[in-house]
Amino acid sequence: MALTYDFCNTRAREAAAAADNATLDNVRDAARRSEDAWRKMANRLKAFDIERKAIKQRQADSRLENQ
Repeated sequence: MALTYDFCNTRAREAAAAADNATLDNVRDAARRSEDAWRKMANRLKAFDIERKAIKQRQADSRLENQ
């Protein structure tokens, strides 16, 4: 399975909900750490996707200029 922004974002939301519902401090802290890690992965994937699209656009523009 490939990691996608939507997958990571969903896991982050689930971890946030688990933290909100936790009664034990250590469980809450673990869920918050998990949420943070999933959010970082989601944001990184989103940034990669934006950069990939920008590169493809620049390549397409360059091909048009060279015709």
